Amino acid sequence: MPEQTMKPAPEPPDQGPMHENAQGACNVLIHNDDVTPFDFVIHTLSSVFMLSDELAEHIAATAHDNGVAVVAIRPRAEAEMLMRVALGRAKKDGYPLQFTLEEK
Repeated sequence: MPEQTMKPAPEPPDQGPMHENAQGACNVLIHNDDVTPFDFVIHTLSSVFMLSDELAEHIAATAHDNGVAVVAIRPRAEAEMLMRVALGRAKKDGYPLQFTLEEK
């Protein structure tokens, strides 16, 4: 029986190190307001953005002190989805908490 040689798998096209981020990265920003309770902000950051309570508290405090803070840096589609979920939760619970996107 003749010996069969296996050919190596074809190389995928070069997609560069940022392929998954090809659509462009966005900062998700949280904006301070004087109405939304701190605990609600922390819970939203932890549950929507999957942040530890410590990091969520730090981001909430930064937004409180500076008026705005970066919550996450994600590819645009993911950033938009996370922002919509967070805004939806705030609206559902009657809070004016605002999130926006900033192109990187």
